[in-house]
Amino acid sequence: FRFQVNPPLKLRPYQEEVCNIVLHNYQIKSGVIVMPCGSGKTMVGCKICVIARQQTLIVTTRQPQQWKNTLVDKFKISESEIHILGETTPSNYLQPIVITTYSMLCTQGFHTTLVLLRQNEVGLVILDEVHTSAAQQYMYHIEHNIPFRSCIGLTATPLREDDGFDRINAVVGPVLHVVDKQSLETQNFLAKVTCFTYIVPISQQLASIGGRVADLNPYKMDATELTLRHLLQHKRKTLLFCDDIECLQVMHMFLTRNGLPISGPIHMKTNEKNRQEAYSAFTNNENGCVLALSRVGDDALDLPEASAILIVWNRWKSRRQIMQRIGRISRPGRPAIVIIILSNYEKELVVQNYREKYLKEQKYALKTQMFEDSIYKDKFKLRNSCIEKRENALLEAYENLQKTHGKAKRQKT
Repeated sequence: FRFQVNPPLKLRPYQEEVCNIVLHNYQIKSGVIVMPCGSGKTMVGCKICVIARQQTLIVTTRQPQQWKNTLVDKFKISESEIHILGETTPSNYLQPIVITTYSMLCTQGFHTTLVLLRQNEVGLVILDEVHTSAAQQYMYHIEHNIPFRSCIGLTATPLREDDGFDRINAVVGPVLHVVDKQSLETQNFLAKVTCFTYIVPISQQLASIGGRVADLNPYKMDATELTLRHLLQHKRKTLLFCDDIECLQVMHMFLTRNGLPISGPIHMKTNEKNRQEAYSAFTNNENGCVLALSRVGDDALDLPEASAILIVWNRWKSRRQIMQRIGRISRPGRPAIVIIILSNYEKELVVQNYREKYLKEQKYALKTQMFEDSIYKDKFKLRNSCIEKRENALLEAYENLQKTHGKAKRQKT
């Protein structure tokens, strides 16, 4: 395939270095490239695809349109040469570039393009967020159903809490190159990130119940609102992460009722139309604003305007997840801020200690403080007078829910 790239697009020096390593003497080396979030993995992947001039399959977690837009807008590839699996009309021949998601690649239904891919040898497979490919169902289809000559994996986080990277090493290949984060920060290709952890009180009763009751700790709700108001005053565009969907919805409702400009919430059940509307509202707001997300925002989220992250629910020990989130705000510009708000009880603190240890190893600036001793302390104290009333309302709702569940269980038996 002969792509017309005129004029040739010159990338940043470290991106060109990666391309040269992968395409030495126009021979493609298979393996994994590790680049920090925000350093331009998509640009590198697209240039490798263009220079290689092979039948190419690009597999990503979400947003295949992002890859297509980069190929068309930056590299001037004709739209007719690109096919997004499942989103455009299937044809009876293979376009030079096919883009799909991991889940679509595993579809069991009939799809012309998939059949053609399985019947023909693909010259180059590019696995975006390659750590995702280690999942058993994905790796099986990549290894057994897609014949290919070369494979490149792209990731910012060569981390899994299982042995997934052993599978990647066997099928894709070894790590070919690691782009150093600190070097990019020094050259102002990446923003410098500071991580703050604020710890808020929690009553013994809420802590003993645990679960969502503890997650909706009124102290944490107030701390979240005060922190967001401060970020908005400084015209920060903030990504609010809450992994539990029900807690995310409650938090969104609470903040909206208190007058904060917040888009979303976006989670796994949010349809594409509503997602795009929320992204557009966030992107087009010229002042500070907030976008509420579940963990669907961890991968393949292109919102370069974001410069702050606030995490209010995160029980996972995943090192990869925290690094992916930091990457969402690492693009060059103003210094970036990550804020994590925890309730002062063991379940949350143990997980945070595990994450902090890893962030220290990665040389991030870390600061931990009790919220009542922070810059928000005066406003926080003013709110404490109504905390007991809200906590009682939360406990009453929990007791009513338990009674309802108990009654339903008895009727069923």
